[in-house]
Amino acid sequence: MHAVLERTAERIERFARAQRAAIGEVERNLGDVVLRQRVFPVERAGCYAPGGRYAYPSSVLMTAVTARAAGVREVIVASPAPSPLVLAAAHVAGADAVLARLAARRELVRGVVITGGEPTLQRGLDEFCRAVQELGLRVKLDTNGSRPETLFRLLHADLVDFVAMDIKAPLDAASYRCLTGVRCDVEAVRESMALLAGSDTQYLLRTTVDRRLLSEADLATIVAALPRGARHVWQECREVEATVPPGVSGRSGRHDP
Repeated sequence: MHAVLERTAERIERFARAQRAAIGEVERNLGDVVLRQRVFPVERAGCYAPGGRYAYPSSVLMTAVTARAAGVREVIVASPAPSPLVLAAAHVAGADAVLARLAARRELVRGVVITGGEPTLQRGLDEFCRAVQELGLRVKLDTNGSRPETLFRLLHADLVDFVAMDIKAPLDAASYRCLTGVRCDVEAVRESMALLAGSDTQYLLRTTVDRRLLSEADLATIVAALPRGARHVWQECREVEATVPPGVSGRSGRHDP
């Protein structure tokens, strides 16, 4: 079924792009006035998929795929009781969020935690947070602090109720790259810490401590980099499965003989 959805979405997109190309801009000078027709996408669009006994993935594809082909930045799908097929269609169409499932369960939950990977990389995060709050739910954001511009926007608009931010290593590029395996702009992390420390939003800075990877000197360096009065906790690493390959010790990644 997934292959059918993808094939259908591709055909809808091809036709929608052809439609978009056929609609041009027009300008006519009538002497005392100039008339123009301009064509540009809206910032965001809402697409509705009926609920009930039958699933309507076609409603999702025909609206969400077309909106994407038109250049709409954020596409939100709403459905009173989305079936797995409707959710699959929303994924194939590239929708930014499906809010109906939350709406149907808002009497059972008090809040939503936005986590996994790095949420501030996701398109439509602001709008999703706003929609969750409009359901009467609180929003907690987990972040690594790598995108302070996004964090500033969320804090400034009061779109998050609590932020938990990871401080993974001493705040120098070499230490962060050693522990995370990727390059990181540590100045962006510092900026995010300062934003949280200076905001009225509840927050917590946290560091997961694996004694094989972080020394006492490393921990002292992290403490020294924290903004004055910042709320910070240490989390001891709990090893369920091997988190460090056998024989590896220290941040250098060198193997023990």
